[in-house]
Amino acid sequence: MTANDFYSNLISRGYVGNPTGVPGVYAFQSPLNYERHLIVTLTEDYDFMGVQMDMEVIFRDISYRFATDKILFVLFTNDSMNARVVLNTGLLCWIYNTKESRLEVYQGQPIDFYNVRMLISQGAPTKKKKEPVKIKHKILNFTNLLILINVLIHIVLEAVGDPSDAEFLLENGGVCVENILHGEVYRFFTSMFMHADYSHLAGNMFVLFLAGRNLENMIGRWKFFVIYMVSGLGAGVISMLYYLLARQNVVCVGASGAIYGIVGAMIWALIIHAGKRRKFVLWQVIVGGALSLGQGFLPQEGVSVSAHIGGFIVGFLMALIMCRKRGIKDED
Repeated sequence: MTANDFYSNLISRGYVGNPTGVPGVYAFQSPLNYERHLIVTLTEDYDFMGVQMDMEVIFRDISYRFATDKILFVLFTNDSMNARVVLNTGLLCWIYNTKESRLEVYQGQPIDFYNVRMLISQGAPTKKKKEPVKIKHKILNFTNLLILINVLIHIVLEAVGDPSDAEFLLENGGVCVENILHGEVYRFFTSMFMHADYSHLAGNMFVLFLAGRNLENMIGRWKFFVIYMVSGLGAGVISMLYYLLARQNVVCVGASGAIYGIVGAMIWALIIHAGKRRKFVLWQVIVGGALSLGQGFLPQEGVSVSAHIGGFIVGFLMALIMCRKRGIKDED
């Protein structure tokens, strides 16, 4: 019995596989005709001195994401002796010894769990055709939707005029101090979806794709959407206050304020996910995002540093409020 054989048995019973964001760890959600529960598999040879903390964090996140604390961990390993350290977590856990092809259920652990033992004991299903494990990859999400909206709006603007012209941008929804003082607050919203040229658009959308999908998978689509929108609006307000005090009537457009809000929210997500292996991937996304936005915290022509800083701060604070240490989940 291999991990893939077990996956196939679960799927044949009606379980649905979901990525957890941690390499080698998958959560299989129970069939609709069962009481809600999860089978979580760990398929790598972990450093068992550190896996205890990992599993506790994984349990917290997954239990809120799928709204159930009925979770069985199944650890596939060729070193079941060292793997026993995971039993100290107090979680429900079976160990499958891949070296001896044997399921090991230790004292204090359930003998069976929603008839799952049969699926790991019966061996691989009859192989007429080898099928890959079906893990859900969400294509229809707010990150991709926001990218699509930004691209379509810019194509329309390019078709009807010159987005690099400040007057044109102002006529079509750009934001500046003078218009805000005249009550045109809707411009905080419209300016978030406008860009001056294709390079401006491409840079922002590249970072949104990298950072957005990671954060959306971590905290859920609706929290992600709220943080994105509030960060963008907050960045606009802060930048206009700055330009008001500086007595500058600058036309501002772009999604970078909202995107820096996403980066700020990811900083908080990293803090409360300390101990997860995926934190290194997230740090790469954050660093890459800052670089791709053209060193956005440094003063340079055509870049609203106040909007970047404002968006970052608002995003971090929104995540602090909306994503408590035990409150990160996926809201479908």
